[in-house]
Amino acid sequence: MSQRSGSMNRYAEIAFGVLFLLGLYVIGQRNFLLFHSLTEMFSIVIAFGIFMIAWNSRRFMENNYLLYLGISYLFTGGLDLVHTLTYSGMGVFPDFDANPPTQLWIAARFTESVSFFMAPIFLNRHLKPVAVFLSYGFYTVLVMLSIFYWEIFPDCYVPGVGLTPFKKTGEYIVSLVLAVSIIALTRKRDQFNPSVYRLLVISIGVTVAAEIVFTFYIDVYGFSNFMGHCFKAISFYFIYKALIATGLEHPYSLLFMNLKQSEQSLRESERKLMTLLSNLPGMAYRCLNDANWTMEFVSQGCRQLTGYEPADLVHNSRLSYNDLIHVDDRKAVWDRVQEGVAGKKPFEMIYRIQTTNGEVNWVWEKGVGIFSEQGELEALEGFVSDISDRVKAEDERLQREKLQSVLETAGAVCHELNQPLQSIVGYSELLLLDIAKEDPAHEKVRIVFEQAERMGKITRKLMKITRYKTKDYGDGSKIIDIEKSSRKDE
Repeated sequence: MSQRSGSMNRYAEIAFGVLFLLGLYVIGQRNFLLFHSLTEMFSIVIAFGIFMIAWNSRRFMENNYLLYLGISYLFTGGLDLVHTLTYSGMGVFPDFDANPPTQLWIAARFTESVSFFMAPIFLNRHLKPVAVFLSYGFYTVLVMLSIFYWEIFPDCYVPGVGLTPFKKTGEYIVSLVLAVSIIALTRKRDQFNPSVYRLLVISIGVTVAAEIVFTFYIDVYGFSNFMGHCFKAISFYFIYKALIATGLEHPYSLLFMNLKQSEQSLRESERKLMTLLSNLPGMAYRCLNDANWTMEFVSQGCRQLTGYEPADLVHNSRLSYNDLIHVDDRKAVWDRVQEGVAGKKPFEMIYRIQTTNGEVNWVWEKGVGIFSEQGELEALEGFVSDISDRVKAEDERLQREKLQSVLETAGAVCHELNQPLQSIVGYSELLLLDIAKEDPAHEKVRIVFEQAERMGKITRKLMKITRYKTKDYGDGSKIIDIEKSSRKDE
């Protein structure tokens, strides 16, 4: 239904445009002065309308293209208005011939073409509206003084001769500048609503055609002048459609011409961020600074870290994050976070959490408090990563260091005991040879000999320890299992 309605509207516009041009043609054939006044006033009203929309909506614009054009069109329309009033036959300024209005015409076209060329620059640049307004005002005053007071503006029309070389060259320069402005506009087309962009290009293109036609006329009431003004009216109609009709019917398409692009960029940035967070080996979060660490956002890494779904933790839907923290570590975690928040510094800590399957894992967390402009704490944001493997590796490293310490101690002990033991074994063996077996002392020496040999075996095993094995001791503690620690086959 909307497409059909849109088609009907387009057909109505085309029909109205054809009738409008036919009406101008009939008026032009009967009264060229009236035709000229109507076409000029049509463009002047549109120029002033563009200024009013741009100036009054400047606080809401995301770029300054329309604002710059609006200011320039105020003064372009002003020059066109004086051009219309001074036109031959109007009678407002009876002492003027056709040269001053032609001079005003070329000055207005210079203003319009340069403005179209400059406007794309301000799509992404800061614009000082008052400074631009005063600059165009100063330029317009200089043009008026050079034509009416100092009379130094180059002649553009000589009665009985026609256009001067300056006027023709000026029209060609205006056409060239407008053509270049189309190229500049095309390079920035992604920052415009597509329909606004097309209408602007059409308007500038028709303006170029008008300028070319204006280089041919000899009589200010001639056919070339008539066609040039028709083209000008058409170009201003497309300007009206692009900047006034769109601004009234679909203001967001005009005032926020890069809004759609910004939304797309934002969505793409969010997609990239979520992809990054989903692939990080841990959980990113945003939470409140309360006893439950109430989560406002939890990344997908929550599932791998805790076993729970992100939705289980957000707003404590199933359980709070504090429920996951090991009961012995909760106070330490709270104290460390509050210390960082109080100093408005990042906090970092290692603690234990219990996963959904009951396992206890070690995690590392780093975060920071997010404060408002008034200095009030709004939330905490950070990242939690599983470091259980690292903690396990650290425990194994400590065990290796412990073993190394045992080996070094055992080596030192063995070295110190080896010589005395050898002496004890040697002398006790000699005593056994000298003492008769019937002698009570023989049994005692034999015991000394056997125990000394046993100690020797122990020292040799200590020298062979390559691993850290323990066994239960009588009082419930654990001691090194020398037998197992010295075996190479385990």
